[in-house]
Amino acid sequence: MPIKHANIVVSPINTGHPASAYEALIHTDIIPITAKITSTSIIHTESLLFTYAATPTHTHMGTALVDSGWPDATEKEGLTENLTWAEATQRAIGANNASERTLVAHIKTVCRFPDQSESTRIISGFHWIGLLSSEQVKPRGKNLLDTLCAQLQTLMKYETGKHDLIMLQHKFIMEWWDGTQQILTSTLEKHGRSGGHFAMAVTVSVPCGIAAQQVLDSIINILEFLRHT
Repeated sequence: MPIKHANIVVSPINTGHPASAYEALIHTDIIPITAKITSTSIIHTESLLFTYAATPTHTHMGTALVDSGWPDATEKEGLTENLTWAEATQRAIGANNASERTLVAHIKTVCRFPDQSESTRIISGFHWIGLLSSEQVKPRGKNLLDTLCAQLQTLMKYETGKHDLIMLQHKFIMEWWDGTQQILTSTLEKHGRSGGHFAMAVTVSVPCGIAAQQVLDSIINILEFLRHT
């Protein structure tokens, strides 16, 4: 049966398992597609819309780091190896001292967590990154942002035998021409291969490379392709 209206909803992914409680973000590059889709894009479909279920532009952890002043690319003269991570965090958020109690209290004030559970989760993230520790900072680029990125690169690098994972989910809210409504959920779970291709390479880079080669081989008419996208 032909679809009359279709609404594609991109929302946080709830796997139902605490160990896989993902915070989903929209792919901002997809937003312009809304304006390019017309009623003739899909046969017999009167309207097709993309909407986003109150999805933020940062994860909650990312927002906390932003609110704490860490993603700052301006040069800091005092950012040297003589500082501890706690002292660097103190300067970033403007706390009175670098004690863990003071820093945690200040972070809670700046970030305004909605509940104790979220506060505990985010603060534990600060601990994991090392932002409250007495270890010496390893500055990069003389700014907080590059220094934070260097720390995350160390913590999050792939170890031998590890691989990446992609989770993608869309909800299709459809109204059929007979007036009935239906919700279909499409979920992608893609694992990379240890010693092989990453999941991101298989799902993004390889298809992009194939399309580019077809354009070069004149299999795809690039002007016709752009007209439809």
